[in-house]
Amino acid sequence: MSEISQPQSVTAGKKVTLSCRVAGHFPGELGVTWLRKGRGEARAAPLQDSAEYQLVPGQPVPAADGKSFQQEAKLLFTPSVRRDQGAEYICRVGHAALQTPAERCSTELQVTASPELSGIQVLPRWDPPEEVPFAVDLQNFLPREIHCIEWSVDGKAWERSEPSDWRENEDGSFSARSVWRVPSCRLTSTEQRVRVSVQHQPRDRPIEGELSLADTGLLQPPDVSEISQPQAVTVGREVALSCRVAGHFPGELGVTWLRKGRGEARAAPLQDSAEYRFVPGRPVPAADGKSFQQEPRLVLTAVEKGDLGAVFICRVKHIALETPIEGHSGELQVTGHQDAPMSQDPESMEGKADEGAPGDVSGSHDGTKEGTSVQEQGAGALSSEEDGDRAGAPRTLTVAAGSEEIPAEPWPQPGAGSPDIPARGKMQFPDAGTVKDSTHV
Repeated sequence: MSEISQPQSVTAGKKVTLSCRVAGHFPGELGVTWLRKGRGEARAAPLQDSAEYQLVPGQPVPAADGKSFQQEAKLLFTPSVRRDQGAEYICRVGHAALQTPAERCSTELQVTASPELSGIQVLPRWDPPEEVPFAVDLQNFLPREIHCIEWSVDGKAWERSEPSDWRENEDGSFSARSVWRVPSCRLTSTEQRVRVSVQHQPRDRPIEGELSLADTGLLQPPDVSEISQPQAVTVGREVALSCRVAGHFPGELGVTWLRKGRGEARAAPLQDSAEYRFVPGRPVPAADGKSFQQEPRLVLTAVEKGDLGAVFICRVKHIALETPIEGHSGELQVTGHQDAPMSQDPESMEGKADEGAPGDVSGSHDGTKEGTSVQEQGAGALSSEEDGDRAGAPRTLTVAAGSEEIPAEPWPQPGAGSPDIPARGKMQFPDAGTVKDSTHV
């Protein structure tokens, strides 16, 4: 009777065959019994032919000399870690020529178990918040060592990951978890797939799993606010319009700015240029890390009169949206039209005084009387020096051409005996040139 033939190790879930060869007996009839002795058990228990254990006694075959027989008894079963790790199997043979049955015992079974791979999941806690934690559970494997775990997204290069959260199960097998963190900026398409490959032992075929980004539950479409703008803008000034986008995942957006002028039927897309500067904004993770917010801006570097009544549009594209969504500004209110400053060239002043009535004098002396301004007479220029602004204070008029100072008479007071001054008329000054500055007299 030979020793029991068995593999060095058996794999849980895969059918295995133990065999025992018996030879040299006569007559050929044998009685074969198989027994099992579990690890730590004191006695072996006989097995019954069943769905769990298949007993094959074999057929006696005559030897070459025809004077004896030989046959091979077999036991077929599917091992499990709980039942068979460290167990011994016994082949017991009874024969008419034996007073007591003969036995052969196997060595302790070494059971290996490939990991049972769970589906890929996204963990609820993101740390750091800008990285998405994908996880897969490896369950009921034996031995404890894992040769290789690799992750990939969208067919990119595989990245290795070490298992964590080890635990030993009641049956002596092990379970663990592999976590892989991906920067959310790398997740940009619903067609992307996250893949994991687990190789338990070097000669094992890898076990693989995958998850489509569309099935992760991560995708969230953005909400777009109306465009924030000042109540009014001034011609020639720079102004910024902003649009707040929030609640989306992943953070990548496509933003287009458009302008619809007053009376125009359609909005036209704008280009980033010296006239219109785009500031896309940076996606900032929300507090829980599961969505993003950002604030694209459009800077009008110099508002023009033609922008009056124009409407600006912020159009947003995102992978969670079937069609883009938009935020709109109100009609732009352009105010403060600035005229060109008046030239101080004396030649440009010619004829300006003639725009009023002849002999008109404007201005005020003491804040209570507005009267006359000196008009152009001759080739010189008249300027004034005011040393006081009290009623009746003496004035000095200076003729620029000759630099002659002419004392001015006080403003006539009611009842005072002063020369008459016409209400409207021209004051005559000898050799006076063009008046440089208006003077209160």
